[in-house]
Amino acid sequence: MKSTLFSLGLLFSWLLSAQPVDTSHVDTNLVFPVFHGWIFRGTCGPAYRYCNGSLCNGEVVDSFENGIEKHRAYYEEGQIVGESSNYYSNGQLASRGSFHNNRRIGEWFTYYESGALKSKKLYWKYELVPLRSELYYENGQLESLEIADSAGFFTFGIAYSQAGDTLELFTPFDSQHSVYKSSQFNESGQLMEVQYFEYLENSMRRVGIWREYDIHGNLLSEKEYPSDFHLDW
Repeated sequence: MKSTLFSLGLLFSWLLSAQPVDTSHVDTNLVFPVFHGWIFRGTCGPAYRYCNGSLCNGEVVDSFENGIEKHRAYYEEGQIVGESSNYYSNGQLASRGSFHNNRRIGEWFTYYESGALKSKKLYWKYELVPLRSELYYENGQLESLEIADSAGFFTFGIAYSQAGDTLELFTPFDSQHSVYKSSQFNESGQLMEVQYFEYLENSMRRVGIWREYDIHGNLLSEKEYPSDFHLDW
């Protein structure tokens, strides 16, 4: 779905641009690697903060030029331990959540400058892929809901318009073969695209028959991607 596949696609692009990659044997049906925490640990590494030339220890408070608090957290050897809070220049809370071993853990919240809830995410086992992610429009309408399993595989996702109409849906299609179905709709509720993905050990690939429709429901295009099994697509 848009909020899941699109965001992970951006992360894949970032990883490709961050280091040399041999693409001579890349399967063009692969969409992106599944982002388990070890991939990020190996690519990004831990982050440290220095205070006056040494690793920060103790509570650190940053402020804007107007004196309003910008950031507050407790550090040990340059890494945040426990809760971290960040603020807008108007004093409104921007985000809050906790760290453990330089990883997000538990519930994390972000807010719009108006104070409205922007996102709510639940992290488990210090991974970067949340078990549950909720994004909201500023008017309070749910924008998207994404759910992943403990291994970092997305298992369900749904996205809405600001009016509350379903725009995209990512659901299990065949659990035996780890195949998921992605459906996209326009704001009138008309089905526009249907896509299928198969989870592999560390990646996801296109499989099955992908279809695209016009606003009247007429089939515009159809393309079949190979798979090692047959399903009623």
